[in-house]
Amino acid sequence: MIFQCGGIFAILLAMLSATGALDTASDGTDIKKIIEPTSIGLATYVKDNFGLFVEKYNEQADDKTLNASSVEFEKEIYVVDSDYYAYYLDFDEENGYALFGNDYSLLSFSADGDLPYLRENGNVVFSETEGFLFIAEDGSYGKVGFEYADESTDESYGTYPDAWPNENHDDFAGGIFDPDAYINGRFGSGYYCYSTERLSGYQNVIQKDYAPLQ
Repeated sequence: MIFQCGGIFAILLAMLSATGALDTASDGTDIKKIIEPTSIGLATYVKDNFGLFVEKYNEQADDKTLNASSVEFEKEIYVVDSDYYAYYLDFDEENGYALFGNDYSLLSFSADGDLPYLRENGNVVFSETEGFLFIAEDGSYGKVGFEYADESTDESYGTYPDAWPNENHDDFAGGIFDPDAYINGRFGSGYYCYSTERLSGYQNVIQKDYAPLQ
């Protein structure tokens, strides 16, 4: 991930230099004159210059190439640790997403995949230590989703919703009903579920671990 250690700021400087808004020798101290240092200010600049953002990201990327061509969904997400609203941009298809914070920070980013539960549910918040959380009926926070992992590489495939509060029932319903079908459809048929457990400390969250077939 290139956004550790200020990578997003380096990309913003590259974008501003490319458009002539900043001198190539600028140290970025005057960036506030151009991009408002708020989550929506940063997200708006990226959205309005998205093609250039993708170009400059890929010039500096040290892992996955960003293949997105547009933004298809956006919304504010409350940050519980810091009491402000971050701004979420969902890129087209399953080509990644970003959650922008204040002061030119990037709270969450992926160059591929999607977080459909953010589009479908309004009771999602973000914690800088726990990630995306849902608000349960009693007001407590619960961890979002299934966690899919490859045992052989210890690579996490991301977190997706097990279930969501359903206003018509006391239990939870919704999300991904068949994780085996989901894994098969997204990653192919070469995986099997070797472990299933309900996570303690979280409300109605099941972890299912997947490994490649031998």
